[in-house]
Amino acid sequence: MTGLLSWLGQPRADRGVRFSRPDGDWDRWSYARLAGLAHGHAAGLAARGVRPDDVVGVVLPSGPGFVGTLFGALLAGATVSPLAPPAAFGDPDRYAEHLSAALTAMRPRLLVVDGASAPSVA
Repeated sequence: MTGLLSWLGQPRADRGVRFSRPDGDWDRWSYARLAGLAHGHAAGLAARGVRPDDVVGVVLPSGPGFVGTLFGALLAGATVSPLAPPAAFGDPDRYAEHLSAALTAMRPRLLVVDGASAPSVA
């Protein structure tokens, strides 16, 4: 692996990323743990029909799930198109218009959405 994905080849267990939690505390994820998540997501995306050069839309809040999905899609050879979750937008009607226009333009093979966002995205 080269470039952006190179860290996934031999991720360090002693280094990582801190993610904020809703309660104001922090969770530390090692690069090794994030790489495992990314590889798992890559396999899951491939099992759902994602192939190289497909577009995968990602509607997830920031955190380990977003990072794992983003790098998993890249590992699967897909192009990733992150979209803001509905909560970040505020106005449901404006969000629906934005999402509809974005999905029409990107034409994703698959859209990855968390449970909290699913009703608004549907």
